[in-house]
Amino acid sequence: MKINTESLIRNAKDKLYYPFPLSVNPFVEAAEKSTLNWLKEYNLVKNQDDFNKAVALRAWGVVAYSYPNASFELLSLISDWINWIFLADDEYDEQALGKDPIQTSKVLDAYFNIICLRETDYQNNITLALKNLMERLRKVTDKNWLAQYQKSMSQYFEGCLKESFYRAAKEVPNVVDYLKLRLLSVGMYSFFDMIELTLSSDLPQYFKISPEYFLFRDMASNICAWANDIYSFPKEFRHGEPCNLLTSLMSHEVISFDKAFDKTVELHNQEISHFIELEKRVLLEVINESENQIVQEWINGLKNWMVGAWRWTLESGRYQVDLNDATNRVFFDDSSRESVPS
Repeated sequence: MKINTESLIRNAKDKLYYPFPLSVNPFVEAAEKSTLNWLKEYNLVKNQDDFNKAVALRAWGVVAYSYPNASFELLSLISDWINWIFLADDEYDEQALGKDPIQTSKVLDAYFNIICLRETDYQNNITLALKNLMERLRKVTDKNWLAQYQKSMSQYFEGCLKESFYRAAKEVPNVVDYLKLRLLSVGMYSFFDMIELTLSSDLPQYFKISPEYFLFRDMASNICAWANDIYSFPKEFRHGEPCNLLTSLMSHEVISFDKAFDKTVELHNQEISHFIELEKRVLLEVINESENQIVQEWINGLKNWMVGAWRWTLESGRYQVDLNDATNRVFFDDSSRESVPS
């Protein structure tokens, strides 16, 4: 029997566990208009095709789901940021640049210099837009938050660079190495930092340095990453992308696609359950009522991101495929060893 990967993946919405409410920011339409104008201002959309891609991406949608309580100004800033992330990601991920670690390193170093408010010789529309983003972000944050954000972006760029080595070698990372790598390359830490800009007060410092704070971030990152790997698998497999959890499972555990799919869903749902268990334990340990409320508010922000990213994935043109087009279909024999990159 043949298994159509896209058909199965479309049904993932019935298998992935998200017991969290979905909220949406009331400024979503205004943020959409603002971001499209910003993309035009920095010449990041050069023609109608670029404009149509930005509209189909609907990146402001995931921001509206993930920060339902953000002000219009902050929502627009984060919406511009995530559009920049996707444009930068496509520059070194889906093109030849992403298979050249040396060139990838130069580009990422330039981006990081700007994020650290330093000058760089690497100049294009993407770097000019990034400078604008950092100028705006600096106005609404303090040096402690910026330092945390810079560390998060450093980890993201580290993950992107490591992925480029696997692409250059045409090598699929083993499952253990991939899970460590994916925590970095999914880039969620920086967007979790932005949750703290929407809170009614600061998180208790003792909580921010606790192992539980970082464990929450890791769990939420895993959940977003593994769901993304499921939905992006058909496109990535056709392009020979080695860095995907399903590809790693198929290659190193020598299992069929449907078994890799089921295992990824199982890992995802287990992580959701572990997240909920950790939440219950941590909130019982926070004695002060006001501190308990702000920690709960932050945890809810992570929940907003997890369920919001999943819902947005179902809506965004970035992950949609036309199954009527034969070139968009990947079929596997369910009983055979699948041919995957090694």
